[in-house]
Amino acid sequence: MIPAFSLLGKTLTIYPILALAGIFAAGIYACRAAKRAGQSEDDMIVLLLFSAIGVFLGMHLLYGLVSLSQWPQLLSQIHSLASFFQVMFAIWGGSVFYGGLLGGILAGALYLRVKGRSLALWSNLTAPAIALFHTFGRIGCFLGGCCYGIPSVWGVTYRHSPVVEANGISRFPVQLVEAGWNLILFLLLSRLLRQGKGRLLPLYLALYAPARFCWSSSGATATGESSSACPPPNGSSCFCSLPPCFFSYAAGINKDFTPGSFAPQEIVVY
Repeated sequence: MIPAFSLLGKTLTIYPILALAGIFAAGIYACRAAKRAGQSEDDMIVLLLFSAIGVFLGMHLLYGLVSLSQWPQLLSQIHSLASFFQVMFAIWGGSVFYGGLLGGILAGALYLRVKGRSLALWSNLTAPAIALFHTFGRIGCFLGGCCYGIPSVWGVTYRHSPVVEANGISRFPVQLVEAGWNLILFLLLSRLLRQGKGRLLPLYLALYAPARFCWSSSGATATGESSSACPPPNGSSCFCSLPPCFFSYAAGINKDFTPGSFAPQEIVVY
């Protein structure tokens, strides 16, 4: 739709702008949630920074791992120092959402454990922010044209997508469907947080992952004529990274959480 535009003589791409807006919106929400819960906003900022490092490492690491079958062909192309860096970028340069999610969760959990903070409380405070950020990200995907749906009578037609095969065909706007679902999850999790409910992060994973998997496996998304979302590894990541993400972290936060242990008046987020 609008993959890039010019401003003051500079060409800006739309996805990083939407992602940056999502980061600010999610960060502001998370800090406000921490303040309403009687926690330090500074602690929330540090937690988000540590999680951001985990997101960066995780999304690139999983991209490389799910592309493992391509390694022999890529590694055979290394003949010089310059080609080495080109191949490394080809292997690790992409990103996978679930890898970033898992990396962010693990990095955040490690920070909270080291600082002696409650995993239950802080995971509840940050869960809605994840859904909010993802809403912006998927809108960015729609406008940028890097991810796109299958051919459809009812849909949108890209003219300037960076992926050539996406152009000129009416396609189902699956990115907007996913953005809408994430917005619904954000509103739901925010409401539950205001009511003093817990275990919001496992709830987010349990509600988002099946929907993402269904969209990918049913062919609602496409790259070329295949049925995976965005880059090819994305569909695989949906399957391979969710179980450890859900079970490992859910077990950790439930250890120090008792349903109803947070009174509604202790967590009030407007």
